Amino acid sequence: MGCLSTGVSERDELHCLIQGKDSVGEFARKLLAKAKVAHQSHDKRIISQLAIDVFIKGLRSDIRKAIRQLPKKDDYDEVVSSAEKEARILDQERAEDCDAMGAPCQ
Repeated sequence: MGCLSTGVSERDELHCLIQGKDSVGEFARKLLAKAKVAHQSHDKRIISQLAIDVFIKGLRSDIRKAIRQLPKKDDYDEVVSSAEKEARILDQERAEDCDAMGAPCQ
């Protein structure tokens, strides 16, 4: 069953989330809200760990690869902060590459 199917459960929908054009922070907020609804009967630590796993899997591939190179963290907010930092670094590197090539950046 695809993520766009009608009747998808909250849990299934959670696992289908991807960052897309959202900022890391926006994606993190949406995901955590869905995780809390989908797993409301679970302990906060379990929700946090699940949210971390789904968050990392749903990140843009360049950010996901950078995050997976870092030491594992068990705190959702710390993982999100690390992802935001990596996104800024990657965006800065992209801008510098465009400047060096004299090409307009998108």
